[in-house]
Amino acid sequence: MSIARSLNVFTYNFVIDSVVGDVRFGYGMAGSHQFHLQDKVICDIDKRKLTLGGDEYHIEVDDTHDHKVFLLTTIALDRIFYTKR
Repeated sequence: MSIARSLNVFTYNFVIDSVVGDVRFGYGMAGSHQFHLQDKVICDIDKRKLTLGGDEYHIEVDDTHDHKVFLLTTIALDRIFYTKR
């Protein structure tokens, strides 16, 4: 497996070469985090704005993939992008 990051000042995009094929990870059109496999969105992670009582995420996962992996990824994204140090 290998990971490559494209250089772009305004956004990010990773390409992960894996046994299931090339998985792309980056921002979607609406600002959500998306995973693509063979040009199909397999997971869309969207942080909801203006929620009361804490953070809220909307996660859509293709039923043919493991949901636990994407739930753990959501926690990691929250720690990386939204937790103040």
